[in-house]
Amino acid sequence: MSTTLRLPTGRTTSLIAALGPDDAAEHSLDNWSLKRLQQHGDVPSNRSLVRALSQEFCGMGITEAFAPNVTRASARIIEPKELLDQIWLDGARTIRRNQYVHADGIFLAPDQAFIASAAGCGIVVASAGDYECVAHGGRDSLINRGAVVGKPTRAHISVVDAIIEQFRWLEIEPSEIAMVLLFSIPARAFEHDARHPVHGAYNRALADFADNRWPGSIIRENGTTFLDLEHVFMAQAIEAGITKVWMAHSLAEHSDLAHTRDGKGTDRRNLIIVKRES
Repeated sequence: MSTTLRLPTGRTTSLIAALGPDDAAEHSLDNWSLKRLQQHGDVPSNRSLVRALSQEFCGMGITEAFAPNVTRASARIIEPKELLDQIWLDGARTIRRNQYVHADGIFLAPDQAFIASAAGCGIVVASAGDYECVAHGGRDSLINRGAVVGKPTRAHISVVDAIIEQFRWLEIEPSEIAMVLLFSIPARAFEHDARHPVHGAYNRALADFADNRWPGSIIRENGTTFLDLEHVFMAQAIEAGITKVWMAHSLAEHSDLAHTRDGKGTDRRNLIIVKRES
């Protein structure tokens, strides 16, 4: 069953929907993955997904939605004009994409929407003044993999810092920003096995990196290591000077929504829609 909420953040308000695998099945879909819908030419081979998106958009009053390519967890915030490809769902509703531009977030004008298919990666909503930014907030968006091993691959360790930088360009200081993380994977489901045959070395480095920078973000119990992304997010925001910061709707509260560690298959996806209303 879908979750819908109206979220005030600073001076802006968003209408947010989270739809899980059961909602996908009601639309005759295997999952909510947007990977197969990159440009308008993909519409004929994805009619069920297009109809489902059109129906959900219609119910939320959305005519234009942006779906940045978040696959690389780039921690980049881009302008809407960079999403050049228009995908017409019907005569009134479109999705804007650009598979060649990697980005985690985007600023929305009133009545515009952000959409993403996710399975435990959180969604960040940040606002200040008349501006609202929505971004993908998964593990690699919040913690640069390169930085963990001593070789940073981007300007900011976290998408939180990238968002703050964009607000600074608008002459808005962190103390003026309100920021929330939604629908993140539960900490005690997010194991990072230090003895994993493939990922063990990275997991150990990640645990040390996170523990040193954001104490309390690594939970160790009975020889098992867990990463608390909500704690990481909160610590990053507070360290940067944001005082109005919180988490809401952890996936621990929503058993109907999927995440990659729920034991039900790693291909399951949720659809997250954030429409800026004001």
